[in-house]
Amino acid sequence: MTPFRSKDPIHGFAIVTMIDALGVRGFSVEKCVDFFKLRQELIDKSLFRWKVASKHDIDGNNSKINFYTQSFADTLVFAIEMTEFESKHGKTSFPTGNNEADNLFYGMWLEKIAYVLGDLIRDSLYNKVIFRGAMAAGEYIIHEESNSILGPAVVDVARHYEAFESIGIILTPTSSVLIDNLTKHRNPWSSLTKTTINFKNNREDDIYVVNWPNAFCKENYSKEVIEIAKKDFYEILASIEIPEQAEAKYNSAKKFFEKILENGQQKT
Repeated sequence: MTPFRSKDPIHGFAIVTMIDALGVRGFSVEKCVDFFKLRQELIDKSLFRWKVASKHDIDGNNSKINFYTQSFADTLVFAIEMTEFESKHGKTSFPTGNNEADNLFYGMWLEKIAYVLGDLIRDSLYNKVIFRGAMAAGEYIIHEESNSILGPAVVDVARHYEAFESIGIILTPTSSVLIDNLTKHRNPWSSLTKTTINFKNNREDDIYVVNWPNAFCKENYSKEVIEIAKKDFYEILASIEIPEQAEAKYNSAKKFFEKILENGQQKT
């Protein structure tokens, strides 16, 4: 999978994610250089995981994937689009034109990408980088010559990636509906979980979020693993200088972390 390149505007359907890093805007020039290097390392690691998870590097799999990324300041936007999927049943082009089938497909893609993003959040925390953002499925348009990415899915994530009082990555309300629809057909994966999110305009909404605490435990909620996860997480937070205006985000993240580990332990 290589970054998508085109001189003409291209219209497609993709999973679009927009993330930024808290506390970076006050960095010195030297710290900004270090941040960009570290962010690229984290993204490259996540892309490698995505390739492995999606199995598009296996010989004989000719599924067609477009990957596009753009960054400005501390914000990163990336879109992953599948235009053709090959399986033992043959080739399928996307979108298929069948709304129900397409919605199920994009719901499954959101789940799969959420696993990779959960690992990204965990790895960034270990490196004292705090990401937050939003993810959505939908239409987008890219124009390589002007280095632009637009469209409904981009507007959707742009409206939400800075609008909530926590860290991590949320699904936009529109894309959360795709997961609700998917759960009517089978049990949801652990990469996403539904929770109440507080937004900056004093609004609450029950939506799906990337289950990044699960990445600390890898779905093993034994007492020993939970103790290690808690030790690591709280040592990370203690080592980070939290801006006064960001305390609500970190407190929300603590509650979410504890809730996921508690629920996981109850199921074991």
